Amino acid sequence: MVEDVVSRWTDTIYESPSGRIIGNASDAASGSPIPNLLVAAGGAQTLTAADGSFVLEGLPPGIHNLVGYALDGSHQTFQQGARVASESTTPAELKLNPAEFVKVTFVLRAPEETPPVVPLRLAGNLYSLGNTFANLTGGMNSLAANMPVMEQLPDGRYTLTLSLPAGADVRYKYTLGMDFGMLNTTWTAASACAS
Repeated sequence: MVEDVVSRWTDTIYESPSGRIIGNASDAASGSPIPNLLVAAGGAQTLTAADGSFVLEGLPPGIHNLVGYALDGSHQTFQQGARVASESTTPAELKLNPAEFVKVTFVLRAPEETPPVVPLRLAGNLYSLGNTFANLTGGMNSLAANMPVMEQLPDGRYTLTLSLPAGADVRYKYTLGMDFGMLNTTWTAASACAS
């Protein structure tokens, strides 16, 4: 069963009593704090501090889905329900399991008219594919300088091997991106294989 609370629409201001969630995020295996973890609930989001602590303010009363997401893929996503009461604080401990990583090799045969001097990059939804998560409400936000550059092989194909979290939802495109953030051209994925 999914029970949601809609406190307001995005074009209105929420002016009713609210509560907060305060907690810490740590590695389930080592107990070490997890900094820069995206924590979200009830339409609010924040990043954890260096000590793993976080505060989500202004939450409407009700049960919210509390989510912890490691931007770098280092830990598996955490989810649990959190009951928030008016004018009160709900404590929460997020214990995330470390993610396993696998080597993934991307191989691309680009169109013949591809300029040989322009870097061919891989852009995607993960931090290692250039996503900076700077515009959290609008989806991906990538800068070309953060995207990995593919290596051209002697036969004209391009390749890149990355270590990615096992089981991650990977969405990507190939792009002729300039170092100053402009994306000129994109192609949809051609082929990828795990090695």
